[in-house]
Amino acid sequence: GFAVFGQGHRHRRMLQCFADTTSALAARITRDKHTTTALLAAAFVPVPVQRLIHTKSDLAAAVHDIGFPLVVKGRNSDHGISVTTNIRSNEELQRGIERVRQQNDEILIEKHIAGDDYRITVVDGKVAAAARRIPPQVVGDGKRTIRELVALENTRRRNAPGHLRVTRPLALDDEAAAMLSRVDMNADSVPADGQVVRLRGAANISQGGLAIDVTDDVHPDIRKVVERAARVVGSQYVSTALGGSAANESSLPSFQKFAKSSGRSDRVSR
Repeated sequence: GFAVFGQGHRHRRMLQCFADTTSALAARITRDKHTTTALLAAAFVPVPVQRLIHTKSDLAAAVHDIGFPLVVKGRNSDHGISVTTNIRSNEELQRGIERVRQQNDEILIEKHIAGDDYRITVVDGKVAAAARRIPPQVVGDGKRTIRELVALENTRRRNAPGHLRVTRPLALDDEAAAMLSRVDMNADSVPADGQVVRLRGAANISQGGLAIDVTDDVHPDIRKVVERAARVVGSQYVSTALGGSAANESSLPSFQKFAKSSGRSDRVSR
């Protein structure tokens, strides 16, 4: 929503993630994942190999050249709505493409990079916050079904104190069913005690993920890379997603407090 920080001539206004100092060009760039990736690559920021898909021949060439596992996403979609990760077959690829088409967006295909998911926010050229994002998941106890574990976790989230209450609930939808089918499970399966069961490929907070504060653990080299990425796109407030060893894209983040904190609770990242 709309927010005003400060008073008088020094006040600043923000609408969602856009500040009154954000240029129209920076806003357009950061909403376009294909342009952002190209700009970052030109500035020697490590990014995954990516292709924009218009035709069937484009798709066939991308699959041949990049190779599985793949990621499919919309060029302009936000909040992980159209993202399908770790695609390992043509059948999964077609399902991912259909998700993008449902958003009436252009199709991007890129190499899937294994590793933890991080989001680092830069404000006025300096790293302000960093989060390790945990994808939507449940942990088995050897007794309850996945459906029961999801209900239990959602109850915990609803009853959690403070900023944990804003965390989105877990969903058992078509995407969750597809994730479960990869490991020969369904909503009525009973995971083993301690078994982690993922319900989403993407770790976005808006999709039910959690964020853990790792700001104090960011390596100086990583700080330099993401601060350079922010300068490339020209925005005062920008967030870079990191997976494995590559920057996925730089996008304008929403305000979201960490679900867990290593000491400070005033940082924001997404």
